[in-house]
Amino acid sequence: MLSLRFLGLALLSTSPLALATDLDITVHSNGVSSVAVAPGALVPYTVTIELGDALTAGLGGFAFDLVFDGGDLGAAVAPATGPTLAFRSPVGISNPAGFGGTLIDGKLVQVGGAQNTIQNFFAPVPSGAVTFGVAQPGSAVLVLTGTVQAPTEGGSFTLSVENALANGIVAGQSGFPFYSVDALDVTTTGLVIDIASTLARDVAQVPLSSGGTQALALDAGAINAGRIYLVLGSMSGTLPGITANGITLPLNADPYLNYTLVAPNVGPLFTSFGMLDGQGQAASAFTLPAGVSPLLAGMTLHHAYVLVTPTLDFASNSVSVTLIP
Repeated sequence: MLSLRFLGLALLSTSPLALATDLDITVHSNGVSSVAVAPGALVPYTVTIELGDALTAGLGGFAFDLVFDGGDLGAAVAPATGPTLAFRSPVGISNPAGFGGTLIDGKLVQVGGAQNTIQNFFAPVPSGAVTFGVAQPGSAVLVLTGTVQAPTEGGSFTLSVENALANGIVAGQSGFPFYSVDALDVTTTGLVIDIASTLARDVAQVPLSSGGTQALALDAGAINAGRIYLVLGSMSGTLPGITANGITLPLNADPYLNYTLVAPNVGPLFTSFGMLDGQGQAASAFTLPAGVSPLLAGMTLHHAYVLVTPTLDFASNSVSVTLIP
């Protein structure tokens, strides 16, 4: 794949000067860099860029990858107007899949582009005039908007920038035969997405041949002390889950979920229905006896719980258990 890293930023440093400028790339959601969300929630995000000082005549080119350690990303949207148009083909140079990057293995690769600082005349692309003053301090530029789906399991996850590089246009030059640029340092701020861990497990696997137990610890907080809980399971995953009364239980409907619903406190899911203690806590367990069919090896089950009194208004994160030989 033709890469802007090899072409658009080929002149990453064509100036004898050493610039002290850096480019800040920031991922945020509604203006903040850390959010707490429900399991499986869709989280909106934006990516902006801004130079750290005014020593350059503006940004010449930039590229980065966007990565989420909580799962795969989908396509993002680049702004339809604004200064980034000067960094996109055919005016500028961007990767063949577009300024918004290429989806590869759940990552957005090679987001960005480069202006026509080489003053190209020998090929159709790039063909535009250089735009000066892009991303100067106090004038952050929007690069991408998108949404990322939070995991259904509890924890802290980060939507982060990797493999970033950039150059700035050296100030005070005529542009003949080309505009000199110099490499910039890049600083990045990722978006931290927190999902409350109100359900925890001890082990991740349970053997079929010898049998075993996965302990489940419920902790809905003291504010929910004395409420009735119900632990449910699914063998078909956690997304999109089941939504009712404005909450989403991160379990998909299937025969195992139906079984855990109509047969609480019966194996393999024990103490699955009861009352939270004075701290809003309880214990449940997934237990298999020895000698369960080896044909189930490799199956992954998920469990989560809801609080059902006085109303159905609370759903936990999910936890998984994998059945092994």
